[in-house]
Amino acid sequence: MKGNLLMKELKIGFIGLGLIGGSIAKKLKQVCPDIFIVAYNRSEQSRIDALNDKIANVATDTIDD
Repeated sequence: MKGNLLMKELKIGFIGLGLIGGSIAKKLKQVCPDIFIVAYNRSEQSRIDALNDKIANVATDTIDD
């Protein structure tokens, strides 16, 4: 129970949603759907897909705060 509470509060950022980043982000969402994922990717279509597939909570083309 305690582990699930920690995962709900966890925020993870990915730089790139290619084969590795995209696969890890997708598996994390499958295992713990409450995790908050911020994803950076240059490709607009990859960002749109990540949001539509509910893999990322936020998808951006810039890296900042």
